[in-house]
Amino acid sequence: MTLTNEPLWYYFMDMPNPTRHPFAFYSMLESSQDEMIRDMEGKNVKLLIMNSENSPFCDLDGIPNAERMPRVYEYIEDNYAPFVKIDGIDIWIRAERRTASPSQAN
Repeated sequence: MTLTNEPLWYYFMDMPNPTRHPFAFYSMLESSQDEMIRDMEGKNVKLLIMNSENSPFCDLDGIPNAERMPRVYEYIEDNYAPFVKIDGIDIWIRAERRTASPSQAN
């Protein structure tokens, strides 16, 4: 799942978006954040693309997603951990899967 506001990642990964929101910033309302968390749990989201240093879409209006969606980011902090950084892209993994290699994390 991507939190970079770049839904094209789903095309590149040949995977459906686990939420109904194509852009993370659509989940500003508390009810939408709760829905996103339920989707992450229900669809067993294993990997998160958290940040892309080279993308202008992560911070479209100067408000970071962590500030825009505090419930989602609190859930992420509690359930995911940084896994790897590839070419400026931060990938996080479910906390119980931290020991997996990138090839096992599909």
